[in-house]
Amino acid sequence: MHDPFVQSGPRLKPLQVAGHVKPIEIGENGLTIGRSEDNDLCLPGEDFPSVSTHHARVELDGDKVRIIDLGSRNGTFINGERVETAQLRGSDIIQLGPIGPRFLVMSKNPLSETLFVDPTKVGMEKEPQLSETTVREIVAHRSRRTQLLAGGFAIAAIGALVLWGLNLSREGREGQARLEQELKDTETANTERLQRAMTRIGELQDEERVRETAWVNAEKDRALKADELRTFVDTLKTSSDTLQQRIDSLEKDDGASAQITKLRSELEATRAQLSDAEQKFSLIDPVSIEQMRLSGVGRVREAVVLLETTIVIEDGQSGQVLHESATGEPNFDDDGSVWSIDSTGSGFTISSEGFILTNAHVVSPPSDHTILSATHDTPLEPKMRIDAVFSGTSRRIEARVIKIAQGGIDLALIKIEPFDGMPHLDDFDLDVDLPEPGTDLFLFGFPLGNFALQEGDTVIASTFRGILSRMVGGNIQVDAGVHPGNSGGPITDVFGRVIGVVYSVQALPGGEAVYTIGYGIPVTEARSLWPPEMEATALVEDRRTPDGAAREATQDED
Repeated sequence: MHDPFVQSGPRLKPLQVAGHVKPIEIGENGLTIGRSEDNDLCLPGEDFPSVSTHHARVELDGDKVRIIDLGSRNGTFINGERVETAQLRGSDIIQLGPIGPRFLVMSKNPLSETLFVDPTKVGMEKEPQLSETTVREIVAHRSRRTQLLAGGFAIAAIGALVLWGLNLSREGREGQARLEQELKDTETANTERLQRAMTRIGELQDEERVRETAWVNAEKDRALKADELRTFVDTLKTSSDTLQQRIDSLEKDDGASAQITKLRSELEATRAQLSDAEQKFSLIDPVSIEQMRLSGVGRVREAVVLLETTIVIEDGQSGQVLHESATGEPNFDDDGSVWSIDSTGSGFTISSEGFILTNAHVVSPPSDHTILSATHDTPLEPKMRIDAVFSGTSRRIEARVIKIAQGGIDLALIKIEPFDGMPHLDDFDLDVDLPEPGTDLFLFGFPLGNFALQEGDTVIASTFRGILSRMVGGNIQVDAGVHPGNSGGPITDVFGRVIGVVYSVQALPGGEAVYTIGYGIPVTEARSLWPPEMEATALVEDRRTPDGAAREATQDED
């Protein structure tokens, strides 16, 4: 499959930028943008008044692309949000100033990566109200009016210069004082933020010590109970052996029949106690507990599937698919390779009918208008194909979306055609109680999707062990390894009972991910999806391939 991001490097596609049509390559040394001629991309001031002399720089960092604002006057915006520096993803929109020129980031970064939780940025989309063309028209109109008023302004300017000279010294002193006060206020604010951060670090360390102490104490109690019961079992065995020996010795005495009968009754009662104690001991024995855990874990892992999604763009009128030519030009003339976005996620099969539970953001076409308005004036439509691959196999089975949860709940129900021997959970239950904080949990999925090491075309699911840290706003916080690609995977307790679905990882204010802190949606939130309504199931469009066959993995797949 053609991947322009890998073959041609990341590029910026101008969006109605005067004088620029073709995509702009970002070289190994990066790309500077501004009004000055020494920039790699020069945007003259007469055409782009909102662009600074040296406005922004786009640079490569390994396989990542980052943009840095160079102290511009009007700021740099990513998808309507002003940033100082930010990591760019495929289909992001860069805008220089709130009404300046815009560029589309041409790349293939997955759209269904595990989401970042950053409450300070949720719902803060800002749409520019003016275009660069409108700005140029306003500037031209005002220039004509300015020429008519220039004579009067010149006279007024002479008087203003005299007053300015008189006030210059006073304003200079006041400006210096304001600057010193601003520096002092900034230093105070930074000191307070550092103190709060250090306090929070101390709190987290205390919480970790409390959890560790609780776990150690629980293990000690479990070991103590096991030792006590083991001693009791040994005592009963000794008593049983002693009683049997006395009975054997008395059987030679004809006058001891009554005593033998009594001893046999005691022996029977002792053996009954011994049998009950041995059964209880087998349940709390650490080896038996671990075997029970591994049995439940293995059963869930077999039902986990890798979900591969491929999105192409179609012309809403002609139905033609968007292509990209060898020179990087988007077109609907079948010139070059199909332009597509590939991504992966996780899910798990919850019934023998082939129903799979996952995240909505894994299997929903992108609603972001940026990839739909990049190059064409006619309506564009995203088309998505979803394939499910069971762990330990290479067979791709096409899935269709049955229902997306309402109310902002990031869950979805999809379906594949069932087949003989299909792994699934036959005891999936929404009425499951959440364990207490500090309890062990297991997470399953495909971190990094196909980018992770696999056995050829055969995919292998990963299992992560962690703890339930706390409940936050109705979400499950888990301290375990959570990475892009884990989205939609199940969270279970130690006995393999599904209690939630992975959907996000924590992010720091700068956007860096904290992959040891993740969040899950309680499985009880899936009540609007399960069991499915038969009417809704019947109305879903069947998107199977023309021959109805499952797609097999091939060597040239991404």
